[in-house]
Amino acid sequence: MGKLVGIGLLLAFAAAVLVAAQGELRTRCEVCMEFEGRDTCEVARARDEDHAIREATTTACAKISGGVTNGIRCSNTPPRSTRCES
Repeated sequence: MGKLVGIGLLLAFAAAVLVAAQGELRTRCEVCMEFEGRDTCEVARARDEDHAIREATTTACAKISGGVTNGIRCSNTPPRSTRCES
């Protein structure tokens, strides 16, 4: 019974953290990247447009770049498209 109470409290705490974080993540951006013949689009949420674009770009580049050096090069490439909403 004690384990169930502990698990319940942990889940309630996690839910509270997620709800609080959602209030801070007001801006949603989709960024489409193209790098060395590969392309992908990723969505990120952040407190402002700059952070959301940076996060989506980093995630997209991690998928298509294949390594740290190329990831940096990809991240320095202008996005093929960017769409944000608050």
